[in-house]
Amino acid sequence: MFDIYEDFMFYTGGIYEHVYGQFLDYHRGEVVGYDEESDVEYWKIKFSFGPDFGEKGYVRIAKGQDECQIESYAISFDL
Repeated sequence: MFDIYEDFMFYTGGIYEHVYGQFLDYHRGEVVGYDEESDVEYWKIKFSFGPDFGEKGYVRIAKGQDECQIESYAISFDL
């Protein structure tokens, strides 16, 4: 789960970092990986808005900064 802000609704690609806009809601996503681009680490999230949103349905969110509180809200399960 993470916080959604107005600027997130205009996300089309790249590593998302909240810049402007009010808090809109919370949303769930599935962390499917992590990586680094230009010395910026990020989480790769499978998002539920469908393949037309973001990067073919995925969002990259800055890692290690608790961006949108993604690291505060994170949970995992043992299967």
